[in-house]
Amino acid sequence: MAGASKNKIGPGDAVLIRVNNALADQPIGDVFYVEPMGTIALGPSYGRVDVSGLSILEAEEAVKKHLMTVVENPQVQLTLAGRAAPSATFAGASTYPIATTTAAPSYRTVFDKQDRYAPQDATTIPDQPLLERIDAMKANIQALQDELAKLKMQSEKAANAHALDRQ
Repeated sequence: MAGASKNKIGPGDAVLIRVNNALADQPIGDVFYVEPMGTIALGPSYGRVDVSGLSILEAEEAVKKHLMTVVENPQVQLTLAGRAAPSATFAGASTYPIATTTAAPSYRTVFDKQDRYAPQDATTIPDQPLLERIDAMKANIQALQDELAKLKMQSEKAANAHALDRQ
């Protein structure tokens, strides 16, 4: 079964991790999913932290201890953002998630521009940074598609030139 017991973190669970004093060019303040091996990938500069089977407070302490090897005096807050979907194994030993209707959309508190972790009020909005990242990814995909089209045209021109040289 995906996830862990009621009070423990397990594979597939989602945790919101916020860190003050993280690297300036690589802030940590997002939802991270627990990987199948029980770790959270915090990013290339930070590495992975094993949190499987830990309580929220234990996981928070594990992340803090891990980050202390990279940054000075990290201030960490870890909260459970979502549980892994329950799963069932059918004939053939394949595991399929069980559909649930209790999952709510992810919302984040509105944060002040000076201190991104200081709530302005109790208003919640959809996760705007996620939407911005999706838009940026769409733009990157379009740029890559344009570049691919240019490369295909260059390749065709080179192939045609090569064919003319052979004649």
